Amino acid sequence: MSNRRSSYDAAFKLKVVSMALESKNNRKTADHFGINEKQVRQWIRAKDQLYSSKRRAKRLPGVGCKVKNISLDENFMQWFDGHRKNGNAISGRQLQMQARRITTDGTFKASDGWLHSFKKRHALSTRVLTSIGQKLPPNFEDKIEQFHRYIIQLRQRHGYPLSDVYNMDETLLRFDMPSI
Repeated sequence: MSNRRSSYDAAFKLKVVSMALESKNNRKTADHFGINEKQVRQWIRAKDQLYSSKRRAKRLPGVGCKVKNISLDENFMQWFDGHRKNGNAISGRQLQMQARRITTDGTFKASDGWLHSFKKRHALSTRVLTSIGQKLPPNFEDKIEQFHRYIIQLRQRHGYPLSDVYNMDETLLRFDMPSI
């Protein structure tokens, strides 16, 4: 057994519980999985909750620090949802500033730790939206045709056989190249 703390997901805990119930020996089960016997007993007591939880969950529902101000959390989430529905991108700093604005609690700081917990609690993430890196020029079809003609001319001028011409997927093609 290791002195290092470990966290186990619900699927592992259920495997331990089923083996312990089959063998009717918590100590052998604990030795088999390399865990403490007390852990096996606790998981057997909580087996109903384990069956109802997500298989990848490492905590049972309702375990951990509780939200101190539920109304602030709900009001803030409504504000957040409203802005997201309007298509607004919201950064972490904006979340913290707005939380400080709408709170009436003088001790609330909207720290980085609070932000991390809030995002985890509501399954939120802050990512940068991506789009096409470069807008297509209005005459891009003409430029493509011009590029094709140029390649054909080069092939004919240098006598490259068609078997030496290859397709290169995802090769950068800049539409703003100077005319040749």
